[in-house]
Amino acid sequence: MPSSPACEILPWHQDLWGVLAASPRLGHALLLAGPAGVGKTRFADALGRHLLCATGSACGQCRSCHLLTVANHPDLVRCAPAPGKTEIPIDDVRELTAFLTLTSHLGRGRVAIIEEAERLSRAAANALLKSLEEPPLGAHLLLISHAPERLLPTVRSRCQRVNFPVPAWEEGLTYLQSVGCPQPVAALTLAGGAPLRAAALTAADLQMGEDLLKALEDVRSGRLDALAAAEVWHKIDGHKAFAVLTALLARAIQRTVPVPSGDRPDPLADRLQTLVVGLDLRQIFGLWDKILDHRGLLDAPLDRRLVWDEVFLVWQHMSHQTA
Repeated sequence: MPSSPACEILPWHQDLWGVLAASPRLGHALLLAGPAGVGKTRFADALGRHLLCATGSACGQCRSCHLLTVANHPDLVRCAPAPGKTEIPIDDVRELTAFLTLTSHLGRGRVAIIEEAERLSRAAANALLKSLEEPPLGAHLLLISHAPERLLPTVRSRCQRVNFPVPAWEEGLTYLQSVGCPQPVAALTLAGGAPLRAAALTAADLQMGEDLLKALEDVRSGRLDALAAAEVWHKIDGHKAFAVLTALLARAIQRTVPVPSGDRPDPLADRLQTLVVGLDLRQIFGLWDKILDHRGLLDAPLDRRLVWDEVFLVWQHMSHQTA
């Protein structure tokens, strides 16, 4: 089924949309799983529009579609972590499940969208189970999760899982160019290939990526000592910098694989390929794992300098082994 303009289906979701929107046996509970920035929320919005549309095609013209456009539809509810809160509390889920049992205002059923579902508290997740096991007639639950492995197994097992992988690199670049992203290659690299996350990056984010790549290059070449690099970077937003660092290393690892001859020129990727040439791939993966582990220490009561010291010292040691 083709999508209407109101659906805003992203290019890399067209095939999936065609399957789900045309399915006569769509599950009452879907788990939309995948990394942040690939468009899961947009897809959920489009699916909710499709389910509630008077014509069943997200026409964009009926009363239901107009109410959805102005975010005032009585048969749709959203649930997400409150600003500053780490969990979705049980009271929010109780309100959501009560909503699902009510009679539809416009006769097309009811839809509930839970964003960042992995952040449901244990009590909230358990409260959701009854609606998953015994869904009210005409009710649809759409759970969106960046980390589905953190959901209770009992919740995951009662949902129809729909996976949203990172789209092909060229597809992501084409999208960013179509929306006017000024530095699509750098943005997509720093976003780990997730186009919507890339489109949201600021100039400051892109500059951080450039500065961190330069620091890695300088430490590798010996122009900069590891501890001197750590002295600079421990003063910077650690979570954001570590996210950028893991994205750079992930893209560098990708560049160890031969590049198809039809790929577009990619100066940043060429720099990343040069950065890791001659290094032991197992060591690069080891450093990547270490950085992921250390991200959890950034909020611990210890000197962040020690975390950055270890990262750059390991990188320097790897580099000297191939010098």
